[in-house]
Amino acid sequence: MTNLVRATEESSQGRFYEPVRGVSFDFGDTIVALDERLLLQKLEREGLSADLARLEAALPSARSAYNAAIADGAVNHPWKPFMRALLEHAGTQPASELERVVEALWLDQPRNNLWRKLLPGMPELCRELKMAGVPIGILTNSEGRAHMLAEELGLATLFETLIDSGVFGVAKPDARIFEAFAMDMHLPAAAIVHVGDSLRADVLGALGAGMQAIWFAGREEQAPPGVAVCEDSEALRAEFVRRGLLR
Repeated sequence: MTNLVRATEESSQGRFYEPVRGVSFDFGDTIVALDERLLLQKLEREGLSADLARLEAALPSARSAYNAAIADGAVNHPWKPFMRALLEHAGTQPASELERVVEALWLDQPRNNLWRKLLPGMPELCRELKMAGVPIGILTNSEGRAHMLAEELGLATLFETLIDSGVFGVAKPDARIFEAFAMDMHLPAAAIVHVGDSLRADVLGALGAGMQAIWFAGREEQAPPGVAVCEDSEALRAEFVRRGLLR
């Protein structure tokens, strides 16, 4: 029986390998969200026109493209399929320039990361966990500068460790990046719950590496049996209370 099947079956029966003692957070779309207004500014500089409301409405399609790219094995750069789908479904014009602009946005990403809008309640929840003595860290598929972004946003001191796939060289859902995180946290994988928005990269990746998982703001697909789905920071806090991490 694989780690994924075993973890799913045990969690579906309300049992876990052992009590949770640490939390791993994805970064983009879990602690920070896409800043659509900054994206609009970048698009305008590249000569493209887009509408804010249509960009927001296109996000589910872009997330589906991200997960599909991971499922197809494109784990190193699922960012580009995400952005391409976002711009296509938002009707960004002229369409003939999309490939060029996606590449330009990717090259600019390390300098001025588009995922910088703090999600409501998430920094406060991280601080509450830290004050409660719960070890927490970041495990993100990023471009190699996630630590600098965390510092820029005033979040870096909250986390025991931060592993960025762009530095580590392997991306989620590869089990090696989850195993490295557990080693950095000095905890067995089974004692860590990973919180993330991507079903394949975060939820299935964590379960496959022997961790527990919480699907944050999962909407597009059905969660595996026993995996909690939390739509916002309030629901996530309640799940942490249920697991004994907070009061």
